[in-house]
Amino acid sequence: MTSLVFVMLSLVELMNTLTADTIIHPANISAPRMWVKEGDIMTLECSVSDTKISDGPRHMYLCKDGTGILMSMLLKENDTSFKVDNVTTKDSGKYSCVYSHKKMLPREVNATGEHSVFIHVYGPHTVHPALISGEKSLIREGATLQLECQITNGELPEELFLYLCKNGVGRLVEPLMNSTHAIFRIGNITRHDSGNYSCVLAEEQTPMKVRGEGAKFYISVSSEDSKAGDEPRTPCSGNVFRILCSIAVLIVAVVVLSSGRICQQKDVCEEKEEA
Repeated sequence: MTSLVFVMLSLVELMNTLTADTIIHPANISAPRMWVKEGDIMTLECSVSDTKISDGPRHMYLCKDGTGILMSMLLKENDTSFKVDNVTTKDSGKYSCVYSHKKMLPREVNATGEHSVFIHVYGPHTVHPALISGEKSLIREGATLQLECQITNGELPEELFLYLCKNGVGRLVEPLMNSTHAIFRIGNITRHDSGNYSCVLAEEQTPMKVRGEGAKFYISVSSEDSKAGDEPRTPCSGNVFRILCSIAVLIVAVVVLSSGRICQQKDVCEEKEEA
């Protein structure tokens, strides 16, 4: 009996050890650049976030979109760097780091780390969406339209520029730019300027050749003789139409009343004849 208990306890301890070895722990990640040009080297740094579970060798995994792609062994150190050479646009995605005491094939790891970073890989023919905002969506003819485009993931690389697009086509508008956003102003707008506006990132080129869309901001330009917030015009809009509509309503009312009286007189006559 004692031997059986000892064997069972040994099996439980072995199972706990195996389970502990296969546990995947989240790690930290950082990147010196969020935007990487095609053909360049992408560098990502991973570090152990919980040093309490750092006994023995560990295996650090770099994951892209939740799946392991690279592995590095840690002995006494708590951090490591991963380098991806000759990157392409297919390398764009969300990256994170995890580690385990058990060595596994990177593709067997399906997890997400403590934090994640999104890496954009850009090239001469790539267009990336950006954020757009504006003060108002309904503007009078002759006014100045102002829209702001910005990125939220790192600073804008020197090779990339923000473009303003209307209905997916770049507009020839010179922006006021800094490292994270650009302001576009279009003066003396007309009703032809109504449409869906968006912002995109691309390498330097003629704005009219840019094709792409990001988050949309619809602009409606109203004519000078209308006011912002005016209700849609109906057939009875305007003084003349209102008078005509009033006359028509009176005619209909007279006809209805006359029909009612005729019916009443007819009923009375029929009652007299029956009597």
